[in-house]
Amino acid sequence: MTGPLSRTVTTAQDGAYSLPRLVPGDYRITVTKFGYGQATATVAVVAEQSTTTDVTLTPAASAVVSGTVTTAGAPEAGATVAARGTPVSAVTDASGRYRLTLPHGAYELTVTPASRCSSSATAEVTVAGDVTKDIELPLRGDNFGYTCRSGSDAYVAGTDRLALTGDDEATQVTLPFTVPYYGTGQSRAWVTTNGFATFAADRATTGSNATLPSTGAPNLAVYPFWDDLSVDAQAGVYTATSGTAPRRTFVIEWRNVTFYSDTTQRMSFSVLLGEDGSIGYRYKDVDSERERGSSATVGIENAGGTDGLLYSYNTAALTDGQSLAVTASRHGLAIGTVTDANDGDPLAGAQVKIGDVATFTTGADGAFYGQVPSGDYTVEVSREHYGTFSQQVTIAPGTLTRIDTALVTGRVSASVAEVTVVMPAEASRARTVELTNLGSPTAYTATADAAWLTVAPAAGELAKASRRR
Repeated sequence: MTGPLSRTVTTAQDGAYSLPRLVPGDYRITVTKFGYGQATATVAVVAEQSTTTDVTLTPAASAVVSGTVTTAGAPEAGATVAARGTPVSAVTDASGRYRLTLPHGAYELTVTPASRCSSSATAEVTVAGDVTKDIELPLRGDNFGYTCRSGSDAYVAGTDRLALTGDDEATQVTLPFTVPYYGTGQSRAWVTTNGFATFAADRATTGSNATLPSTGAPNLAVYPFWDDLSVDAQAGVYTATSGTAPRRTFVIEWRNVTFYSDTTQRMSFSVLLGEDGSIGYRYKDVDSERERGSSATVGIENAGGTDGLLYSYNTAALTDGQSLAVTASRHGLAIGTVTDANDGDPLAGAQVKIGDVATFTTGADGAFYGQVPSGDYTVEVSREHYGTFSQQVTIAPGTLTRIDTALVTGRVSASVAEVTVVMPAEASRARTVELTNLGSPTAYTATADAAWLTVAPAAGELAKASRRR
């Protein structure tokens, strides 16, 4: 309304409006509502009299905007799709579908996911008729590239009970295989009663959970349910190993554990550590707010406490039967064995350099593996006294790339094992010994003393020719 004074009111459910106690005079009434064209009317207000003026709004031309919201290609159910600056919004169904009716014009759609593993996104759309607009949400991730995915995968239990009970206790376990974690391989873990396992060298058992990442201990840990828990006589912590190399899984299960401050509540959960670097969490018997995580931390964290993926902190975010899959989405796993080309034996101490991003050293079995950022690389494999091998490889995210190498070294053999010459003192004799190198190019040296002549390559096996008086 405009005139000697301006006042704004909102119509009731039946469209009625009222502007009491107006100063007498002429007024222009302007009526606006989203989805309708603006309408105006004029009215003269007389002292001590009531005036009625009806205004009719005309719907603006509109159309339907619809589409599917996905995360990593999977439907994102429960996401809120809103047209910024308007009252129009919708929630995606189980198939990730949404539908909005909007007047013709240009809009920015904002998508807020229900999942804690997805990030928000925006999309521009111009409406001049019905429009299909599919929207892909990015996964939430840390700096290393770990992302998560919520699901309902089957619960996985342990089979072998650990000697671990009580409150704020821990025991160290040797992993059945090396677990890639934040770029390095882990062979041992401290399993605690408080719902986490740390790969750090130092024992950490605190039940006072914190947000992630945090430089305070514990670090370098997986946190399926970090809270002040107790493993009493009705509870237990179990482990198990399943699968075949190189995709074996090590399970740690906290079964029927209770809370230190409330022993009336019990729940079970497990963490699955994959030989391929994957991490999985499983939950069951989750009923109360406390069991859903209202005082717990769920996530992962690196060695320095400077990087991590937080799923929830002191928030009832878990549900019964829920699963979480944590993946190093920007990394692939490089795996292989380096052997001696001459005899096929494994070579320990060989250096495997993958571009400028990773360098591994083979173990006693000649094997190596680790996480490598996805991309195209030149791989160089070398060892002292051996030739250098190189090849081009492509590391794809979430996949295993095998790089087996046989290094060549000098392997010298003589045509005869020994040359014997019988001769008088002060005499000389000549004999010929043919040396053959079955390996890589090798330089030879010859040394002699009063009884023996030795010919050897600079590196590799020795070849000997001898003379005897």
